[in-house]
Amino acid sequence: MFETLILKWGYIILGIGTFLEGETILLTAGVMAHKGLLSLPLVILVATLGAFLGDLLWFYIGHRYGNDFIQKRPKIAARAASIQRLLDRFGTLFVLTFRFIYGVRTVSPVILGAIKYPMKKYILLNGIGAVIWGVSFSYIGYGLGAGFKEIVDRHPHVEEAILISLGAGLIFWILSKVRKHRLTEANQSLSEPNA
Repeated sequence: MFETLILKWGYIILGIGTFLEGETILLTAGVMAHKGLLSLPLVILVATLGAFLGDLLWFYIGHRYGNDFIQKRPKIAARAASIQRLLDRFGTLFVLTFRFIYGVRTVSPVILGAIKYPMKKYILLNGIGAVIWGVSFSYIGYGLGAGFKEIVDRHPHVEEAILISLGAGLIFWILSKVRKHRLTEANQSLSEPNA
C-alpha cells in the first residue's frame, strides 16, 4: 500500500514539499529513489523546480509588497537584519547558498525581494542554487537509502517503525504550523485597535 501511494503521488508530494520548504521530503525522496520507487533524475528535476518556483514566489511577494509584508510578520522581520548583514558580507555567494543555511532559507527570498535585489540576477542565482540544492540533497537521500537498505535487510521490521515515525512526525509538523498560524492570527486580532 505504501509503495502504491509513493508510485502514484510521490512526485506531486515532492513538488509541493520542496515548493514549501523541503530538505526532509527531498531526503526521503532520495531514499525512495534508492528503493526503486522513484526515479533519481526525476526526483532531482522535481525538487529543483519546486525549490526554484517556491523561492521565486517568495521573492515576488517581497518585491511586490515590500516592508509592509515583512513588518506584519515578526518572524520574518526578526531575520531581516541578519540576512542584510549576510548579503552585505557575502553578496552573490549568499544568494546562491541561502537555501543551505538553517534559519534563513525560507525568509531570505522575501527579504531579497523587499530590498529590491535585482530580479534578473536573483532568477539566475536562484536557478543555479536550486540545481545545486536539488542534486546534493537527492544524492544524500539516495546514499541514506543504501545505508537504510542494509539495516532493513538485517532487521526487517525497522522499516515499518521508521515509516510510522515519519508519518507521525509529518502530522505533528503540520499541526504545529497550523497552531502557530492560529496563534499569530489571534495575537494580531487582539493587538488591532477596535474600530
